[in-house]
Amino acid sequence: MGVMASERSGRHMKGGSRRTTVPLGGFLAAIADRIATMPSEELRDVVLALAESIEASERALFLQRFGAGPARPVEPIAALLADVELLEEEADATGEPGWDEFDDYQDRYGWSSDDELREPDWTPNLVELLRRTGAVFVKGDPSAAVQAYERLFIVAAGAMENGWSIAAEPADTDVMKEAAARYLRAVGESGQREDRPDRLRRAVSLLGRALMGESVSYAAVEGAGWAAPAERGMLREGLGLGAHATGRER
Repeated sequence: MGVMASERSGRHMKGGSRRTTVPLGGFLAAIADRIATMPSEELRDVVLALAESIEASERALFLQRFGAGPARPVEPIAALLADVELLEEEADATGEPGWDEFDDYQDRYGWSSDDELREPDWTPNLVELLRRTGAVFVKGDPSAAVQAYERLFIVAAGAMENGWSIAAEPADTDVMKEAAARYLRAVGESGQREDRPDRLRRAVSLLGRALMGESVSYAAVEGAGWAAPAERGMLREGLGLGAHATGRER
């Protein structure tokens, strides 16, 4: 005898809560209504976030269905790393902020909200290199992105430890946080799976020094779905996030 729908439903419910289903017509209508109210920049960000979550093997099909042209060539990693090296040299020559001048200013004029926002002159170059590295990752070369991200966050961590503020402007802070999430994803998507936990621990430790209190969204990190359960727990702990950060238990 066949199994009735009610019986199948009952068996399904015993194994866990049943997922809510949405009819296709209502689903498409809701999406269309939302798109109609979205500014172009917000729509662009949503589509790019969706595209970034697509597995590498599915990206060509996505481009075809989206009506997009072929993927553009990735920036040569040698050129990017050469510019990273120039930044490293500039950062090494920077030293610490002028504390004597800072103390004199405090004595003369008092405390202000900008007193702690002492950025080195090369901060805009750092932010731009993080953007360029993000383009390398998004275009499909996580191994190359890891090389650049690691060196850039080492520069940022060194400056923070010397007393500088890095990317204090809100827009620059957003670039740093996005770069941190992509760095962890790039680590997870490159190299050998056997040593991935150790590489992730090193990356989380480096970000803890470079971001100094700024949080990284766990949801942004897990987008590719590469993390095993133990690795997800390690990331939650390392990033200072609880299970609630994902919106559901994993």
